Amino acid sequence: EAESEATVARRSAALAAHDGAVQTRAAAQASLSTLLQRRDEWTPRDVAALTAATTREHEARTAVEDAFRARQLAERAADDAQREWMRAVQSRYHAELLWQEKYRALSLYGTTALIVVNSCIFLASTAYRSVVDRDRLETVRALAADMTLAAE
Repeated sequence: EAESEATVARRSAALAAHDGAVQTRAAAQASLSTLLQRRDEWTPRDVAALTAATTREHEARTAVEDAFRARQLAERAADDAQREWMRAVQSRYHAELLWQEKYRALSLYGTTALIVVNSCIFLASTAYRSVVDRDRLETVRALAADMTLAAE
């Protein structure tokens, strides 16, 4: 994330440098145009100014081209850094989704296991209770039969 922010800052600086170079070139071209419009009334000083203005315009054009290349490189770097950051975020998101699915499956299997264990305990206790009740009923019947015989 810090690298992405740094590349965005470099892109902003390159954009500002390109804009400054474009403005410098525009000023040089305006100066050159003004001199060329007065071409019929030139003095020796105007000829020297034309030479200097042409030199400044050429240097400004070169500076604009260099600034434009630097701007393109900075924009590509910022885009690449942003894509890489998005890939890292996406990768982490997918990893968290996988863990969430694992926990969900584990929870499902754990709940199912508890239901099976509880059902087995219920069936075993019901069977045991049935046997105990049957034995008790037999005991009561035997006692009732003994009492009936004793009463006769």
